[in-house]
Amino acid sequence: MRAVLPAGASGVAFGIASVLSKAVLAALTGGGPPRVSTTAGAMVVAFAAGGYLLGQLSCRGAGLAAPLTTLSVVNPLVAALAGVVAPGESVGGAARPRLSGRGGAAR
Repeated sequence: MRAVLPAGASGVAFGIASVLSKAVLAALTGGGPPRVSTTAGAMVVAFAAGGYLLGQLSCRGAGLAAPLTTLSVVNPLVAALAGVVAPGESVGGAARPRLSGRGGAAR
């Protein structure tokens, strides 16, 4: 359990860094360097560095299996949820996933 908590926090940090880096790159390609927020750029670096350090801490003395599995599951979940909620994006495409009553599985 001591290895899973920092690995989960690392996944959250990497997920948030992914969403912020997408926003920074969208601002950069949309309007050039003057449109990029210095605060957002610093937050990308801080979350990525924090995620890295937490990932290293989670592997210390606990092996690689549980921390890597936790980080690999949490990171894309957080990035997907934060990417839809924070920037206001929606799930696109012809076949929109619907939540079923069986544990939230996409149909």
